[in-house]
Amino acid sequence: MTEARGRGGTFYDPVSRLGGQGPFRQPEIEVLVRDVERWADGPRDDDMAILAILAITRRAGEPAP
Repeated sequence: MTEARGRGGTFYDPVSRLGGQGPFRQPEIEVLVRDVERWADGPRDDDMAILAILAITRRAGEPAP
Protein backbone atom coordinates (compact mmCIF):
# COMPACT_ATOMS: atom_id res chain seq x y z
CA MET A 1 0.00 0.00 0.00
CA THR A 2 2.82 2.43 0.79
CA GLU A 3 4.19 1.90 -2.72
CA ALA A 4 0.91 2.65 -4.52
CA ARG A 5 1.31 5.60 -6.87
CA GLY A 6 -1.25 7.85 -8.44
CA ARG A 7 -1.31 8.77 -12.10
CA GLY A 8 1.19 11.60 -11.51
CA GLY A 9 3.61 9.31 -9.66
CA THR A 10 2.74 10.57 -6.16
CA PHE A 11 2.75 7.94 -3.42
CA TYR A 12 -0.51 7.08 -1.66
CA ASP A 13 -0.93 8.70 1.77
CA PRO A 14 -3.69 7.08 3.85
CA VAL A 15 -3.62 9.79 6.52
CA SER A 16 -4.37 12.60 4.10
CA ARG A 17 -6.83 10.49 2.10
CA LEU A 18 -8.79 8.82 4.91
CA GLY A 19 -8.09 10.99 7.94
CA GLY A 20 -11.29 12.14 9.60
CA GLN A 21 -13.40 9.23 8.36
CA GLY A 22 -13.07 7.22 11.58
CA PRO A 23 -13.08 6.17 14.21
CA PHE A 24 -14.10 2.74 13.00
CA ARG A 25 -15.37 0.03 15.32
CA GLN A 26 -13.24 -2.53 13.52
CA PRO A 27 -10.53 -2.32 10.85
CA GLU A 28 -12.17 -1.22 7.60
CA ILE A 29 -9.76 -2.91 5.22
CA GLU A 30 -12.15 -2.71 2.25
CA VAL A 31 -12.41 1.08 2.65
CA LEU A 32 -8.63 1.29 2.42
CA VAL A 33 -8.35 -1.11 -0.54
CA ARG A 34 -11.04 0.74 -2.54
CA ASP A 35 -9.37 4.08 -1.86
CA VAL A 36 -5.96 2.77 -2.98
CA GLU A 37 -7.55 1.48 -6.19
CA ARG A 38 -9.16 4.89 -6.82
CA TRP A 39 -5.80 6.58 -6.16
CA ALA A 40 -3.97 4.23 -8.54
CA ASP A 41 -6.71 4.69 -11.16
CA GLY A 42 -7.79 1.07 -11.32
CA PRO A 43 -7.50 -2.34 -9.71
CA ARG A 44 -4.15 -3.23 -8.25
CA ASP A 45 -1.86 -5.54 -10.18
CA ASP A 46 0.46 -6.38 -7.30
CA ASP A 47 0.12 -7.71 -3.78
CA MET A 48 -0.80 -5.38 -0.93
CA ALA A 49 0.42 -5.65 2.66
CA ILE A 50 -1.70 -3.91 5.30
CA LEU A 51 -1.06 -3.67 9.02
CA ALA A 52 -4.24 -2.84 10.93
CA ILE A 53 -3.89 -1.68 14.51
CA LEU A 54 -7.02 -1.72 16.61
CA ALA A 55 -6.96 0.69 19.53
CA ILE A 56 -9.51 -0.08 22.20
CA THR A 57 -10.53 2.76 24.44
CA ARG A 58 -12.86 2.59 27.39
CA ARG A 59 -13.93 4.77 30.25
CA ALA A 60 -12.51 4.25 33.70
CA GLY A 61 -14.41 1.55 35.54
CA GLU A 62 -15.85 -0.12 32.43
CA PRO A 63 -15.08 -3.81 31.97
CA ALA A 64 -12.58 -4.75 29.29
CA PRO A 65 -14.19 -5.84 26.00
